[in-house]
Amino acid sequence: MLREQKDVLAQAAQEMAYNFEKTYHGCSQAVMRGVLHALGMQEKALFAAAFPFAGGLGMKQGLCGAVVGGVMCLGMASTKYGRPWDEFNTWDLDRVLAAQAAAGAFYDRCVEACGGTVSCRELTGMAIKGPDDIMKFVESPNFETCCRNCGNIARMVVETLLEED
Repeated sequence: MLREQKDVLAQAAQEMAYNFEKTYHGCSQAVMRGVLHALGMQEKALFAAAFPFAGGLGMKQGLCGAVVGGVMCLGMASTKYGRPWDEFNTWDLDRVLAAQAAAGAFYDRCVEACGGTVSCRELTGMAIKGPDDIMKFVESPNFETCCRNCGNIARMVVETLLEED
């Protein structure tokens, strides 16, 4: 694939993830939707499974859901990151550790891209406990930061996967 084509797909993932978060919310699904769309894939069950990770897992504001959605896409699309169903009992420890190291390296890139943290609480800048807090957050400058993070992470996932080609 030509570099220009890869850039177009990465940009499409970035824009879609940004817009999906901005419009519909759910950072984990926003990233996944952008990535899947850019790659021409439809994984409805995986997309649904990503939803609970929004808001740092069930609104507990732990690990950023955008990072989780991105890593889920990597694991789904590449055996460098994920162990397939039919290979569950065949991977040796070296292969397991290599996949974990690759996911860990992507996590580190996300930390850097998000300004040094992937804690939902730190990224949002507030405790989100209910509807009133959600409305305050959506009106805050940190919401725009989360939307950009979703886009940036989706772009990084697509670039990462296309670099393997």
